Amino acid sequence: MTPSAAALLWMAAAQAGAALGGASPSSGQGSADQVPETPQTTLSAPPGMANGAPRTLKTRSSTTTAGIDLALSAQVLTQTLNVSGGAQQLQTGLLAAPLVGFGLTAPRFGFSVAYNPQLYLVDISQGPLDVMHRGWVLAEWKVSSAWRLYLAERISYGNTNLAIPATSISGGSAGQQPPQLNPSRVGSLLYENNDSSLGASARLSRSLRFSVLAGYVNSGGVGSAAELVMPHQQGPRAEATLDYQLSSASTLGTALAAQANYFSVGRDIYVSTLAETWRVRLSRQTSAWLIGGVGVTNTDVATELVYKKLDPIGGVGMESGTKTRLPVTAFFQLLLSPYVDPYLAVAYQRLTADASITWRLASKWALGIAANAALVPYRGQVAQKYGSANANLAWTFAKDMSVAVGGYWMWQLGTATTAANFNQWGAYVSFNVADFEHI
Repeated sequence: MTPSAAALLWMAAAQAGAALGGASPSSGQGSADQVPETPQTTLSAPPGMANGAPRTLKTRSSTTTAGIDLALSAQVLTQTLNVSGGAQQLQTGLLAAPLVGFGLTAPRFGFSVAYNPQLYLVDISQGPLDVMHRGWVLAEWKVSSAWRLYLAERISYGNTNLAIPATSISGGSAGQQPPQLNPSRVGSLLYENNDSSLGASARLSRSLRFSVLAGYVNSGGVGSAAELVMPHQQGPRAEATLDYQLSSASTLGTALAAQANYFSVGRDIYVSTLAETWRVRLSRQTSAWLIGGVGVTNTDVATELVYKKLDPIGGVGMESGTKTRLPVTAFFQLLLSPYVDPYLAVAYQRLTADASITWRLASKWALGIAANAALVPYRGQVAQKYGSANANLAWTFAKDMSVAVGGYWMWQLGTATTAANFNQWGAYVSFNVADFEHI
């Protein structure tokens, strides 16, 4: 993992039809990234942005430059929600996510700050208007040719709507989202998040790379009514990784991570994981990986595939692409890992599957398809599982300007105490524009 990638880990957002990033086994905590905003992967970036942040965050330039990022992502969404018991809801809403950011690039230092609010008019005919204020600060310092330091601060505060589909814009990732809670009744939720992280990385030799990350998360519902739906939680997290290049085509990575979740309902959950990842390049355009390890929690995990407080970790994935005039890229991952549910304040395992394919039909046209699913093998309750699919067709009609049309479908089977059975589908038209001006 490169320093900049680790610094951006907590605010990365997948674009519609883009290859879905694989979640590491240690990153499944119930932090803000799992809160169902629209899209659920928060701090989403219009085209022209890198990993949900202004593209000026880099330290490779030989001169010092500064610039302003301006962007707008807007979408009209019509959706139908069918809930068990016969309830049905049809509405057309409007979503807008403007962005203004400032970036500074120097030979050894990079800095960026951005404000990216999300405004969602739930129903054009009657409202209400949900506003989520979101912003971040990123900094990276190249201490030497081998060492880099970086920090990230992300803040969100405002109303988020729990009835919004995970796949409406971003394609989402079922492996990164909790189940929804009875979306026909919960509606808007006042929510806050403060996510801070500090990290360092070093290239110890030509074949050995080391990185470490420490952070603190404070997130959840604001007020007693909101905390009944999503308890407030806070706690530190830490992760250390060691990557060893076995050959020109394979790499072995070791990741040790720990996190603490202190919930407002009086429940404390601690999770530690140790995972090995073997990644091999099968060809110039195709690579695959295997993941294996174990997780330890301070409470008995309420799933079948565990031994007391030990949780096995396993996964397999592959990504491939073509460098033709009309390239095609594909991604797939199957992962079993521990997870802390931010709604239920319990730890369990999830088996998640993520797949996507993007095909550039012409120089200005692209087709994207993504599918995601998650299975929670509960021991004392009915299995809670859900899936989603999203497809869109995007047209880039000018530099950093595009329009897309698409549709989505989401399905969930829940328990009587946590969620209603429902299926949801809809169609949308979105517009994106981005601009970068040197100053």
